Amino acid sequence: MKWAFGPLVNTLQIPIPLPPLATQRAIVAEIEAEQALVSANRELITRFEQKIQTTLARVWGEEGPSATPHASPVRRARPQAPPPPVAEEADEEAEAGSEEGAEKEHPSAEAEEGSTTAPLRPTRPDEMDKSDFMSLLRDVLTEHGPCDRDTVIKQAATSLGYQRVRGGLAGILANAIRTAVRRQVLLNGGNIYSVNRAGIADLDMEFLKTQFLAAISEQGRVWTTREDATRAFARWFGFRRTGSVIDETARKLIPRLLRAGRLEKDGDSIKRV
Repeated sequence: MKWAFGPLVNTLQIPIPLPPLATQRAIVAEIEAEQALVSANRELITRFEQKIQTTLARVWGEEGPSATPHASPVRRARPQAPPPPVAEEADEEAEAGSEEGAEKEHPSAEAEEGSTTAPLRPTRPDEMDKSDFMSLLRDVLTEHGPCDRDTVIKQAATSLGYQRVRGGLAGILANAIRTAVRRQVLLNGGNIYSVNRAGIADLDMEFLKTQFLAAISEQGRVWTTREDATRAFARWFGFRRTGSVIDETARKLIPRLLRAGRLEKDGDSIKRV
């Protein structure tokens, strides 16, 4: 029997090559090992989530966690004072004015809670710029030491207040790790990441020039004071503040970039050309 496009082929007669039995067994063993690792990671995640909930309960002064191990961290409502008795509009306006003045004089409960290690709510990645991620990664690896990429992502997500690392957040943090390696904030030694212990002054001068220009133009090629440019340069490398070494390095870079025509100045302000 023939079809319009050629003879009918019996696919059962087509030989399908298979790897040797030893190779098949090796593949199955590798898959089973990966499945065991996944199961172990799930158990570890559950344990850490329980620890986080216990810590949150202790911070809030509770006897035990009120949320399940898989619950997302939420902002707990502060106890509210009982409503004032009904009064005329003039009295209500006076009370509102006195309450507003009290809030200015005394820090709010939320401000006091912000000083604890547990965030009131997860920090959204879209509220951070690339330099914020550099500081985050530098802090994580300074605290936890060299880690593989997945551990770095998990620890960074925990620092942001997330109990689980979902796809979107994992991708953002993975991109941040790659950026940190390009900026030489982190070192990658065979998928084990660590903080680059070399000081800024030890890095190649040409590399520092390109990084300085990129740092001051991250928000656009606009005029900025030399002091603000130095702060942006420090944050570019994940430092939360400047220091004598960073200040001195910036003082050396700026005249060289001006002579090379890569910067222009107007008084104390500079701008990338």
